[in-house]
Amino acid sequence: GTSSSLSPAARSASVVGGSTDLIGHTLRGSSRVRGAIAIICVLSILLVGPSLPLALLHALWSGRLHLAAALAAVILASALLPVRESALAARLYLQAAGFL
Repeated sequence: GTSSSLSPAARSASVVGGSTDLIGHTLRGSSRVRGAIAIICVLSILLVGPSLPLALLHALWSGRLHLAAALAAVILASALLPVRESALAARLYLQAAGFL
């Protein structure tokens, strides 16, 4: 039976094979490959961001002043300019990973 403490939405969820259609990792329109690509992209960005100061030092040491100036501008802009989180980017990532 259904417990009376459940919300109406939870009581009306269709149960298929022991799981509901409200919670799941395999939703229509998503695939494991697409989800893996989304996760790899995010993890790559998390790796590249903190390594920019090291790339800046390497560019200065190698004498590539134009590259060093461009990297310094990117680092300063990311630290000084207010940037809001993108709801669209989060939604696309979660959809690709199969969570939405």
